[in-house]
Amino acid sequence: MKKITLTLFIAMQLIAISALHAQVKIKRYAQLNWGWTKNAIMFGQKKISTNSRDSLLSPFKSASLTKKMLTPPKFENYAQALNYMTDLGWRLETTIPAGGDQGLVSLCFIFSHDFDREDLTELGIDPSGADNK
Repeated sequence: MKKITLTLFIAMQLIAISALHAQVKIKRYAQLNWGWTKNAIMFGQKKISTNSRDSLLSPFKSASLTKKMLTPPKFENYAQALNYMTDLGWRLETTIPAGGDQGLVSLCFIFSHDFDREDLTELGIDPSGADNK
């Protein structure tokens, strides 16, 4: 009986310790502007100028994800734009009409994604510590 009690006690302690060290997810947003003439995804990237060249500071450590977000393909329709972002792991939050050129409607899609802290650069993490909640 003492062995069972001790085993259960140790198991509960291990579960409690692992829960304390669980990964905190950080929610980040991206804005996909889809229009008949061009597509653009804004995700918190920051351009800096150094020696007359523009450089990019990305909130993501993954160079592959950054490249896919910076160079989206030309979408033929809304479904392709939504599928592209969904395939990258983003969830649609809302859609906003954004006007358009020559009477054509442009839409702005807002997406969210939950990242592990290790997947983000310092630019992607809130310096106030609000992400730790």
